[in-house]
Parts: sequence; C-alpha cells; structure tokens
Amino acid sequence: MGKQGSMSEGIRIFIGLDVPVIAKEALENVQFDLMDMLPENAVTWSRPENMHVTLAFLGDGNQPERVGAVCELLDTIIEGKKQFHLRLGPLGCFPRRRNPTVIHTGLQGGVKQLGDMKVELDAALSKIGFELDKRKYTPHLTLGRVRKPDQVEKAQLPFGSETPPTQWDVSAVHLYHSYKNRQGQKYKKIHSVDLKPA
Repeated sequence: MGKQGSMSEGIRIFIGLDVPVIAKEALENVQFDLMDMLPENAVTWSRPENMHVTLAFLGDGNQPERVGAVCELLDTIIEGKKQFHLRLGPLGCFPRRRNPTVIHTGLQGGVKQLGDMKVELDAALSKIGFELDKRKYTPHLTLGRVRKPDQVEKAQLPFGSETPPTQWDVSAVHLYHSYKNRQGQKYKKIHSVDLKPA
C-alpha cells in the first residue's frame, strides 16, 4: 500500500460528512477573497476537494479488525437516523482572533442533529477503546491553517461576517482513510451509511 499505509502499520481513519460541490465552490471563493487580504504564505489553504465535516478523528495505526469494529458501530448507530440539512455559517477562527491558528466557516441548520449524533458516536467509540478529543465540539469547515498568526491578526479579516448562503442535505455518514501521496493529503471513503429521507 506504500504511503497509503501498510496493513502492518495500520491506517489513519476518521468519521465525517461529505460536502457537496456547490459548497466547496462557495468556500473556494471565500478563500480567494481572504488571499487578497493576506500576505502570501501567511496561511496554508485547504484544498476544496478535501473539505469535509469531521465527527470523530480516530488516529493512526488502526488494524483491519479495529476498522471493521468501527464500520459495525457506524451501521448500528447511523442506520435509521433521518437526513438533515446544513448551511454555511459565518467566517471564524480557532482558538481566538488574537493569535489564530485555524480559519474556518461555521455551520448552521441541523447542528443539533449533528451534535446529538456525535455524542452517541463518541460514547460508543469510547467503549471500544478509542480516546477522543474532549474539547467542545464546534461543527466547522476548515479554510486554512495559519502559518503567520501576527500577519493574519494584522489583516483584520472579517471574522463574524456571513459566507455565501449555501445549504445542502446530509444524506450519509462516512468512514475515511487519510493518507498522503505525491499530490498531498488524500481522503478515501472506506465505509458509508445512508441516512433515511426526512
């Protein structure tokens, strides 16, 4: 498997939601606007094709039996749940406007359904041995990772401003394999569970 990770090493996986092309295009336009406001190389920008909503990062070194256990868990928890919609929220950053490390857009719409799903997933994942991030979950889409916080802070980006009004239905939850190749970071869906039409 080369750089995608060998079976002996295990693989890096996470649970997340896909983002439709219409939202990726809207976010790419937001990135272009922000690039015009910043010095070159102040931010490493996310590639639109890689944009996704993360529900749970499950780390590296996952062997086939562990990946299989996650697939079974997803089938049990997600099957039967109804579709919901999400829409792009305002421009924001983590952890704060002073010394920011991540530029993102928030999410609105069915965030309660999303949050409830995460709580259920986290509880089940913990029972089978995964150690998960304990920080408060804030649904978002990462636009870029800050390389030069002082320059981003100085640019006074319009954090809190609305992004293009883009909405979509969430129809499935996916387990992704994360790996690197010559083109950079790649995410491959290795298991998907459909949600029921609302």
